[in-house]
Amino acid sequence: MSKIIGYKNNDRVSICQIKFNSGEKVLVSVAALPVPGIKIMRLLFGIFPLTTIWEFHVPAGNEGGFDTLIALLADRKDPAVNHPLDAAIRKLLPCGSCAEALEMLRLAEASAGAAHCRS
Repeated sequence: MSKIIGYKNNDRVSICQIKFNSGEKVLVSVAALPVPGIKIMRLLFGIFPLTTIWEFHVPAGNEGGFDTLIALLADRKDPAVNHPLDAAIRKLLPCGSCAEALEMLRLAEASAGAAHCRS
């Protein structure tokens, strides 16, 4: 299983580094302003952001903010998950590589889009 190698979540910054079983490392970053969003970047040498592998911003007009991000990433409503960073970590830790994470995130995004269209 992949592991967390760095975590910081306070009122100024929400980031986490994860090392996949493949040896690849990613940085997960959650932003509140100007629009709530999340970005996952592959790290070069485990330090420098190299490429963005996935990002999602709450659509304009959606008042859900962080709740929208949690709903996108959480498999079910989990009372232990109250921040998008924690939801992202739970989603990414079972993945073994960046490619596997990207596939899983795209499926989550497609499922959320389909659920939104059905509403």
